[in-house]
Amino acid sequence: TVPSWRRNDIFAAADLVEEIARIYGYHNLPQELPPLPHELHEEDQIFTWEEKVRNLLCGWGFMETETYSFVNAENLSKAGFDPGNALKIENPLNDRLTHLRPSLVPHLLETLADNQKEEDRLKLFQLNRIFLPLEDEEKLPLEVQRLTALESFAGDGEEVFLCVKGYVEILLEKMGIRGAEFARAENAEIYWYDNAVAEVKLGEEVLGRCGLVNKDILHNFGIEDIVSLLDFDFEVLASMAENVRVYEPQPTAPPVVEDLTFEMEERVAVGNVLSVLEELSNENYLIEASLKDIYRDE
Repeated sequence: TVPSWRRNDIFAAADLVEEIARIYGYHNLPQELPPLPHELHEEDQIFTWEEKVRNLLCGWGFMETETYSFVNAENLSKAGFDPGNALKIENPLNDRLTHLRPSLVPHLLETLADNQKEEDRLKLFQLNRIFLPLEDEEKLPLEVQRLTALESFAGDGEEVFLCVKGYVEILLEKMGIRGAEFARAENAEIYWYDNAVAEVKLGEEVLGRCGLVNKDILHNFGIEDIVSLLDFDFEVLASMAENVRVYEPQPTAPPVVEDLTFEMEERVAVGNVLSVLEELSNENYLIEASLKDIYRDE
């Protein structure tokens, strides 16, 4: 029975066990490690890839930002989102934290706008959850892990696009994701710049998008530079990532390099042309095609 003067700190069986061990003497208890389970717990791969991707982006000069999970209607509208489609908080702390964020883009653009005077070229990223409403309002919102990064650049738009496309290609390579293709994005969100946004797909699965931010959206935030953006579903990326590396022997014969020139309409995607050429590979020879240059008339 617990004595009256100890009733306030003895509540559970563990409290009694601790008292017995103290009186018996901790030094008298056997010092044995507990047995290992037959099956060791496997590490959750999404946490492993989170750390690796963070290290990759930091190595490329990106700075990670941490922002609230809340956003206000004004910033949503400035970034091209309809506040009516976002989850509104019934009892917000203040008028700046009224909705759960449906995207990481508004916060990143706001952070870029606040810090654009500090550096000529800013690289920011965030790896965090967004909150999407479900048709059944009685259920909790859908939480999706997103990887979003942007870079400001006072220069040529084509160069900026090639930079962000390069980041995506290296990211997929480091994660062991092979065979991804870049395609023209259809029905892209309003914050993307027309004809400067690509959809990254692996088979029928859409991994994310990369491209330039719409100039009108940048103007809403008071951003003068060109800004590139990549936005990916990180849960899909992590599920397709592969740690195993495949090594192939070097070819015994020297390569044959040919410079081919084709004349075609402006709307033809370069990626489709390269794919057609590489599909001609067979067991006897491997064709690797890359773009050397584009020539246009006046």
